[in-house]
Amino acid sequence: AWIMSTRPYFDWVVVHTFFACQVLYGYMAMPFFIFCIPMLREALTHSVPSAYDKEGRVRAYEAPPPKDEALLKKQLEWLEEERKKAHPEEVEKEHDSGLGDLLHTLKTMIVSVFGFV
Repeated sequence: AWIMSTRPYFDWVVVHTFFACQVLYGYMAMPFFIFCIPMLREALTHSVPSAYDKEGRVRAYEAPPPKDEALLKKQLEWLEEERKKAHPEEVEKEHDSGLGDLLHTLKTMIVSVFGFV
């Protein structure tokens, strides 16, 4: 706080002080990195993913049901229509620059690989 009050914000001392704080924060967070490794997280914490039901009771985690491909396509078409209504100038720019086809190809790849948009 004293450094900030005596020098301008972009002075080299202030910039170096902020950088030193970032480095110190990174070093102090390093021991907790092992909890990001999936196999070690379960071994160290002895916990499993859980969820709550509507009554507030803890239940075993259940993955969401698989999404229907027809429903995903319908939702994507609806989102594209809404985007065209809201920002028609952006849609024209995409078609003029050829980015529309590229974006459509990328969206198709994402849907086929991950099953969602």
